[in-house]
Amino acid sequence: MHARLRLWMVFFVALCVIGLETVTFQALSVVNEYLRATLVLSVALMGISLGGVLAWLAGDRRPALDHIALLLLPITLMASLFVVMWVNPNPPLMMVLLTVPYVLASFFVSRMFSVLPPAQVYAWDLVGAGLSSLVVVLAVPVLREEGTFFLFGVLGSVPALLMANEQRTGRSLAAAATVLALSGGLLTAQFSAGVVNMITMSTADKDEFGDKIFQNWVKGNGAPRWVRMYSRGSLIERIDIVHKPGERRSGRWYSVYNGRLVDAITRDKAKLGRLDNRMPTHLKLGQNPDTLLVGPSGQGLCKAVQALGDGHIDAVEINGAIAGLMSGKMYKRSGEAYGGMDLTVGDVRTFLKTTDRNYDYITMLNTHRIWSMGHLGPPEYVHTLEAMRDYFAHLKPDGYLLFEERNINQRAELGIRRMIHTARQALIERGAQSPEDHFLIWELYHGCPPAVWFHDPEQPGQRCKRRKLFTFVMVKNTPITAEEEAHLRSWGRELGERKSKPKDGYRGIIWRHMPSLETGHVWSEVVQAERLEMVSDADPSTQNLRVITDDVPYPYDVFTARTELWGLLRQVSLLSLVMVLLPGALAFVGMQSSSDAGRSGRSGGSRGSVTGTLVAFFALLGLAYLLVEVVLIQKFALFLGSPAMAMAVILGTMLVSSGIGGALTAGSTPRRALAAMGLTVLWVGGYLLTLDEILQALFGLPASLRVVAAAALVAPLAGLMGVPFPFAMRLTRRALSDRHAGLMFAVNGGLSAIAAPMSLMLSMTLGFRATLAIAGGLYLLTMALLAAAARER
Repeated sequence: MHARLRLWMVFFVALCVIGLETVTFQALSVVNEYLRATLVLSVALMGISLGGVLAWLAGDRRPALDHIALLLLPITLMASLFVVMWVNPNPPLMMVLLTVPYVLASFFVSRMFSVLPPAQVYAWDLVGAGLSSLVVVLAVPVLREEGTFFLFGVLGSVPALLMANEQRTGRSLAAAATVLALSGGLLTAQFSAGVVNMITMSTADKDEFGDKIFQNWVKGNGAPRWVRMYSRGSLIERIDIVHKPGERRSGRWYSVYNGRLVDAITRDKAKLGRLDNRMPTHLKLGQNPDTLLVGPSGQGLCKAVQALGDGHIDAVEINGAIAGLMSGKMYKRSGEAYGGMDLTVGDVRTFLKTTDRNYDYITMLNTHRIWSMGHLGPPEYVHTLEAMRDYFAHLKPDGYLLFEERNINQRAELGIRRMIHTARQALIERGAQSPEDHFLIWELYHGCPPAVWFHDPEQPGQRCKRRKLFTFVMVKNTPITAEEEAHLRSWGRELGERKSKPKDGYRGIIWRHMPSLETGHVWSEVVQAERLEMVSDADPSTQNLRVITDDVPYPYDVFTARTELWGLLRQVSLLSLVMVLLPGALAFVGMQSSSDAGRSGRSGGSRGSVTGTLVAFFALLGLAYLLVEVVLIQKFALFLGSPAMAMAVILGTMLVSSGIGGALTAGSTPRRALAAMGLTVLWVGGYLLTLDEILQALFGLPASLRVVAAAALVAPLAGLMGVPFPFAMRLTRRALSDRHAGLMFAVNGGLSAIAAPMSLMLSMTLGFRATLAIAGGLYLLTMALLAAAARER
């Protein structure tokens, strides 16, 4: 009975800490940005490693420490929210504090590896971890990120209650009940009144994140600058709707994405032929063009598209939180911005695989998961060569593809160049003889003073700031005609002549490329260049000028130095190697113990050889597993139509299947464990050869069946990947000691910590396929190490 209770404790501990990892990533993305949020995985794994070391040091002498760790766990789970909100300006301190719940969890699980059958602990641990992603996916839209932290506080109280029930002491039960009451009370208060809100309460480094709305929430006199109307959690981006004090009924609100003001939402309705700087609304006036609006966002380009006429409008919004608000509570307030369109929540690539409709316009206004192309971000599949092929295949012969990008710095401009070059390559594939005749490019500055609003801001005396610059690229399926150019010039003149409203920061436009217009601007040079290296100011030695593809889908990765990633990798690698070397050193010291040596009957030299081999095995196995996991989550994001869905399905399937695979092969012989690893290598090789083609063939399935297909494709591999770990744990306990099993759990987490930044670096440099191949090579190496350890045993 005690063993079963402890396995349930392992289950809930894993459920909470892996779920904490996911929701902490989301919260850090809100208060900081994507790259810093990726540290969470490394923080978690380093905490797991340190917890294993502490379990080793504690040994079997202090069982009461288990209960103390479980009592502290729910408190630290909830405290992580406040660490993220208030300590993030000091990253080193934040990383140290965020490791605490992982240390406590690993301390307990490592000790369970020493006293319970390893295969059972492994299975319950991974099943709990796998289900945690489902908990986060369900909880964040309902409770937001803040409430999800408190939910894990409640769930994290369960192991302490189970431990108190096992010990059957009044003091233990009272302590566990107190922790449960505290976490339950905070969850209830958050759900009913929203007492904690990151958008109003957070802080951050003002030099790096000065544009986050919570930085300027309060004026100098203490009065609030903004009033929050709605907040919605989302595994894509956090959404908040705000307005200025006293303007609730003014007809002007603002949408906030991950803490940044993005869209103004207005009460006015669309009018036929309404001028818009971002879209040539007069180009097809009277033709009722059909439009695919990608990313309608919080109003965005909705009204400009509605002003085109009575054609069919399809809208695809990947973030269900903003789509729900704009279709519901903000529908009337926004002047029915989402009216007259067929809305799909999901990914545009997936949508295009399931529709036969062709369009006059496909609009892509700043459709990124980060604020702008001026920053590194996650992989994106909407600007790749394969995506361009899909867009052009769904355009009518005289249809246009429209991009808008914030051209705020050199990284942003180079990213736009790559996007243009990628579209150019897709046109050439379709037979375009002079692809430059298919392009139109114009720019505008948002918020320039009226005195310079239609003058070229590059001239001396301009007062328009680079961070206000927007670049627009329109690409036509066929060459642009003289008649179309005349329409466009007329549209540009009307924009320059109209009187702007006082709050309208968009003034006029500046033509940068038109087939018959000699602008002498760099954008014309970019459009005409067969290779981006041929552009006059290009520097191939420092700039990544490759076409963007689904295998390397990082449009913002434009500098070959990748300074930010190398810095992140060095920082994490140093800590991770310490976490691996320290357990390894302790293992070698521990093997000299006379009691352990007497138990095994082996010489110190022989035990040292086995220990060294096992340390290397567990370290590299963790790295290989994480590399495969990260790559598969990214590759299935496109197939499943959502990064959040990919995380829930792939991560959950892999962890649960690995746990089941380990449990079903609990008594494996060395030959069977090695055979499973050999099959893992072959399966990874099969993925390299056929996975992309299989996913393409299954794209037409309904969403529910794609989820089933993804799980079916991943589960067998994950089951095989779960076999060697518990076998090697059992080998460790027999060859060394029970205590060494928990220590090897720490070693496994130590090197895994570098998997997140390493996978980013490898994917950006070499691509997903190469990263997966490297993971397969690591499995071959670990296979050899396991064979050596079994032989020495």
